[in-house]
Amino acid sequence: MLLLETFGAVFDEVNFAVMTGLMQVQRRNLRQQSSDLEKLQRLAELAKLPPDKLFLAPPLPEVKRTAVNRPPQLAGVGRNYRLERLTFPSVFESGKPNNDMVAGWWAYRPGRETAPTIIYAHGWMAYDPGMWLRMPLSWAAPLGYNVLMLELPYHMSRTPPGTRSGELSITADLPGAVVTAQQGVSDIRQVVKWLRAQGVEKIGLLGKSLGGLMSSLTVVAEPELDCAVLLIPAVDAGASLWHSTYTRLVRYDLARQGIDEAMTSQALGAMNPTRQRPAIDPHRVLIIVATADRACPPAETEKLAAAWKAPLERIPLGHLSAGFTSQARDYSRLFFAKWLMAKNQEDIHKDRQD
Repeated sequence: MLLLETFGAVFDEVNFAVMTGLMQVQRRNLRQQSSDLEKLQRLAELAKLPPDKLFLAPPLPEVKRTAVNRPPQLAGVGRNYRLERLTFPSVFESGKPNNDMVAGWWAYRPGRETAPTIIYAHGWMAYDPGMWLRMPLSWAAPLGYNVLMLELPYHMSRTPPGTRSGELSITADLPGAVVTAQQGVSDIRQVVKWLRAQGVEKIGLLGKSLGGLMSSLTVVAEPELDCAVLLIPAVDAGASLWHSTYTRLVRYDLARQGIDEAMTSQALGAMNPTRQRPAIDPHRVLIIVATADRACPPAETEKLAAAWKAPLERIPLGHLSAGFTSQARDYSRLFFAKWLMAKNQEDIHKDRQD
């Protein structure tokens, strides 16, 4: 186990160093972001608000549905699934038109549109919908579940011109980061409302890394979820910013403004789910931690599980490697199968053959 943890930590550090280096060479926008000091001073008050005030319940969205061809990245996965691209305006307006139009990818089996559905919130800087939809669909298809992957704020088609996918979602603009979290939670909650309106009775939520943070905050605010799996979630955004090689450029810009780790964690307190209680039974929330995680400190993830008294599973790998293991897949499948509508064995066998 120690060897696996060492491998995971080294794998994280090498990849984070390479990716951060590329970001620094290709773009410097991350270092051009800064906090509005007046807004920064008011952030601590947000953490005192109850979830229903911090994350307002959004209205039912008017969703535009467009049938799309399956991308080659989904080859061999869920071949009996149809794919639609969903778009609707976000309740939160950032002033950036691309970002304020929410996009999602709904993979469903024709004739079974109301089957149990897993909403998937991806990780930071995800850039290709087909690539990132492959994992949740491959996990859910053998169970007969549908999948709806949401593009998080500032990612994929929501990326403002001249920036990289996800670049503006994590910057040294701390007030902006809180608004981005509020927007992300609102977007997910709108999707929950829309799925319910389509007749879907069972809805699970799967969030990874940054998507794990957005999902944990959604769990705090949304009572209509049946269950959730938080995979290597970024629980304490301040700790992640100050202790990960991946966020080195953001950290430099924070330090340039005279903002240290304690100030960062205080400013982002509203984004820390440990300070709130889940809106659903905590036994319906599975938290998966990578014990050698170099992006989302394992100690913070353990704190969340303890605070919520939620089930916790540990994987002895790093941030990048843990999410792609059969262990993470099996933990998630078993948990979703427990809390979402059970399928009969004949259907499961047919889906596996497909």
